[in-house]
Amino acid sequence: MVCDKRTPKVISDRLFQIILHLENYPKKSCIRLAQPYAACNVVKDLYENMFTR
Repeated sequence: MVCDKRTPKVISDRLFQIILHLENYPKKSCIRLAQPYAACNVVKDLYENMFTR
């Protein structure tokens, strides 16, 4: 789902739409899309980049 603005209201409305229609958003697809942003990946990337400065 795409948000046209990044305001808390718009984001919460979009999340609410997802919750109301979970059948349209398969769990595997959501996990696959969110995986690059998992904390372990973000921290690993930051840690690796510290030594290249």
